[in-house]
Amino acid sequence: MTAIGKLLVFVVLLLSLVWNGLVVNAYVTRANWRTEAEKYRKAYSEASESAAGLKKLLEEERKAADDSRAVLRVEQERLYKQYVEADKQYRELDEKYKKQQAEDLKLAASMTALQGNIAALTEQVNGQTALIAKKEKELVELTKSTENSKAEMVKAQLERDAQQQRAERFAERIRELSDELAERRANPNGAGGLDKRTSAPIGFRGTVRRYEGDAKEGIVSLTPGLDSGLRVGAVLTVFRTNPAKYVGKVIIIQADPKEAVGKFVPPPGSKLGADDLPKVDDELKAE
Repeated sequence: MTAIGKLLVFVVLLLSLVWNGLVVNAYVTRANWRTEAEKYRKAYSEASESAAGLKKLLEEERKAADDSRAVLRVEQERLYKQYVEADKQYRELDEKYKKQQAEDLKLAASMTALQGNIAALTEQVNGQTALIAKKEKELVELTKSTENSKAEMVKAQLERDAQQQRAERFAERIRELSDELAERRANPNGAGGLDKRTSAPIGFRGTVRRYEGDAKEGIVSLTPGLDSGLRVGAVLTVFRTNPAKYVGKVIIIQADPKEAVGKFVPPPGSKLGADDLPKVDDELKAE
């Protein structure tokens, strides 16, 4: 039953009570009924006005209740929409959580396998470290042995170079003596040849610039000339540095301030090839 129905029932009940009271009072008093009637009519009128006021108040309250229900309905719809959206988000988050949980389980399995691999690798690394330490120790010992061998080899090389230089000096001196002996045998009276030579400047150094001729007779062009103190008749030794080799002698027959020309005298008794003749950049020095 609505509030208005309850209000009407209450009004009817109230009017019934008033009416019954009037009837009882009329029956009891039986006097001055008009006055009493007016009195009760006035009371009825007041009761009616009170009922009308109460009805109006109830109408206003009903209208306010309707407005409140409308507001509550709108708020309910808004909250329902929020609930639907929140439920949707919850379902999405729950789905993501389940996926993340599955990935976490896979990751945990992977981590377990990785830890096992790390343990195996650690064991291998320890073994390799021990092996490397052993190899490093062997390498240190081998390095020391190699350094000692290198030192001995360098020492032997130096000794060999020194012996080679002494042997070259001896060989050059022997060739010079052989040339001089051959020349003296060819000229026993001391006429011509090397006995008429002029001494070259002390410390003279020259360079072959050109060679013309063959193994029997050839002319050597060289530098420097008269400016260095070189004179016609001087005898110079020709040698090659790479590889070290004695080539022969040159007797100066013509000279100018910057250049000179000499006759090539090969070592006696030697069979000369193209590589045994003077070449450009071969060096010359005083005897």
